[in-house]
Amino acid sequence: MRRKQAAWEREKQERLEREREEAERRRQQRLHDIRQLREAARAVLNATHASRTKDQFELHDRKWTAIKDNAVDVECIAFEHIPWPVLDVVVTTPAEITRARIEQFVFHPMRTGVDGKSRKERVRADLLKWHPDKFNSKVMGKTSEWERDMVTEAAGFVAKTLTQLLSEEVARERA
Repeated sequence: MRRKQAAWEREKQERLEREREEAERRRQQRLHDIRQLREAARAVLNATHASRTKDQFELHDRKWTAIKDNAVDVECIAFEHIPWPVLDVVVTTPAEITRARIEQFVFHPMRTGVDGKSRKERVRADLLKWHPDKFNSKVMGKTSEWERDMVTEAAGFVAKTLTQLLSEEVARERA
């Protein structure tokens, strides 16, 4: 009787152990499946983000070309339509333009038209657009009168930030 009970207990323990092992195997499989789904979702998001970022750079370049080529009517550029050097935000106030956003834009690896340019050359190219004399002659006359103070403030901040970045890049090259 004790042998039967001992055998039955062993079988019960073995069955419980097999059930635990099977449950752990299923748990590990679920974790693996979840990781794969996350990686696939991340890949899709990255591809979507990359495409959206590329589109933003292309739109920015088209806006500058239109301004440069005088394809924009006088007094028709609204503050939020100026191609500010920022990504992932429609700028509606000068406060939304930050040094971090400008740096992200200027040094972004997907930025169009800057292949092979050094960091200093990238900053210098942008600084030429945002230099007050150049900017005022190309853009200020095309902005609405009631937004000119805001545009002047934001453009001044961009030019100042780019000037600081250029100084930092020059110092970095010398070091």
